Amino acid sequence: MENEKEFNKLVGRKLASIRCEMGKTRSEVCKEAGITISCLFHWEKGDMKASFQGVYLLCKYYNYPVSKLITMVDNKFTMQNSEIED
Repeated sequence: MENEKEFNKLVGRKLASIRCEMGKTRSEVCKEAGITISCLFHWEKGDMKASFQGVYLLCKYYNYPVSKLITMVDNKFTMQNSEIED
């Protein structure tokens, strides 16, 4: 369960980072991507697991490959967990 929470936080941080790099507010993204601001807020904070559909919509809106997002998050998650085990 703890690993799932950490994974959600990593996904959220990356989604927030991409949004900020684009210079977009949550309101702008939600309005244009068709998701609720509450969902985006909780996804970015890592409080709530982002659905695949939500990740897909955001990546499509950001013009960011879903595979790149998942690979980056997975690599970071794996590194963090291997450091704990060492």
